[in-house]
Amino acid sequence: KGMGTDALALTEKQFIAILKARKTKIKPLLMDQKVISGIGNIYSQEALFCARILPQRPAKSLSEEEAKALFKCLQGILKEAIKEKGTSADTYRQIDGNKGKYEQKLKVYGRANQPCYVCGEPIKKVTLGGRGTYFCPKCQT
Repeated sequence: KGMGTDALALTEKQFIAILKARKTKIKPLLMDQKVISGIGNIYSQEALFCARILPQRPAKSLSEEEAKALFKCLQGILKEAIKEKGTSADTYRQIDGNKGKYEQKLKVYGRANQPCYVCGEPIKKVTLGGRGTYFCPKCQT
């Protein structure tokens, strides 16, 4: 009760409508479990990098094409992360104690000052919504 629709159950049309109705920055919005459930800190950053969207942008500023790209990236990353049994970037473990394998596929999360895999620019870290947020200042606009 009080939770938003699961990210993997959303349609593209519903996702775009959510973004268009909100002035808040896109990254904290993606993590707001009352709006969309199932998107955490790591996957929000990875999806924004995939879609080339700056985490600080207001959600309603995204064009329809950008929103569609973000939806596609988010769906793909979440499904792939589930397939890989999650991301053990900190202390997360599966119920059997094993680490998830998606950490090996992270493009920006936890990579402050390291070169972007796409353009070579150093990955930046800022705080958004009280959470560390990694992004490429050149690739993401």
